[in-house]
Amino acid sequence: MERCLAALTVQTRPPDEVLVIGRAEDSAARAVVTQHGALLTCPLLWLEVVTAGHVPPIRRGIERTSSAIVSFLDDDTEPDPEWLEALLRLFDDQTIACVGGRVVTPGREPIPTAHAGRLRWYGKYVGNLGCLETVVPVDVDGLPEGNCAWRVDVLRRLEFSPVLSLDDSLHYGLDLCLQAKQIGYRVVYTSEARVRHHLAPRDGAVSRADAVTRSFILGRNLTYVGLKRYSIGQRIAFLFWWFAVGERQSYGALKAIWDLPQGRAKVLRLLKSAFTGRLAGIQAWVAQPKNVGSSVRR
Repeated sequence: MERCLAALTVQTRPPDEVLVIGRAEDSAARAVVTQHGALLTCPLLWLEVVTAGHVPPIRRGIERTSSAIVSFLDDDTEPDPEWLEALLRLFDDQTIACVGGRVVTPGREPIPTAHAGRLRWYGKYVGNLGCLETVVPVDVDGLPEGNCAWRVDVLRRLEFSPVLSLDDSLHYGLDLCLQAKQIGYRVVYTSEARVRHHLAPRDGAVSRADAVTRSFILGRNLTYVGLKRYSIGQRIAFLFWWFAVGERQSYGALKAIWDLPQGRAKVLRLLKSAFTGRLAGIQAWVAQPKNVGSSVRR
């Protein structure tokens, strides 16, 4: 967190306020906030939540902020000096609800495809958007949650589904972006808004090293988002692809068969967790009140 707060003191467009949201037991984090308070030219506030997970701190910040635009950073990121200026300049366009930026992770730079950040016609969400370099800002369907900015009035109108508040809330940001697009706003990515991600150690409850748990969460959350936000035709195509093919982080049948030579027991364990997650996502969607007209069309 120290590098993150220090980087905010040298922004070319200084923030109007900085809110750091933690828990009462985070005494070390609170001490860092106290230490950096005198270095910023704007108010620096420590706020607390009692519920675990990624979403409660986000909601707490939205409730408390007095700004028209709110930007989000993970505490293990370090924004470039031009980061905030690059995000905010795009909000001159009143049709834009959300802007996201580049995430540089030293030693871990996957190669994004041309469709990064977008939904394919059959419902697949193409990841690794934060690694994409662009000449101009581009419209996308979802953004990296740890490096983005939102219009507060739009964000307060959206639903933070409790169904997605599990583990590290995979794809809750995609769900928010799809909701914004459904009410007529644009979601935009620019690689000029850059942060460096230092990959701080995570709490064991949200460890990305637990492939079985992440396979379940990804299967569950993406299934729920797809069924809730896609059109009827997309749902059919999505479920066929999702169960028959899938991804390596959450296997479908064909991906699992392809990877069987890497270790039968491990692959079958991951396949089981992925399918269990998908079924949990279907059950969560069935249990939710249906919003007629809630669809995403390409």
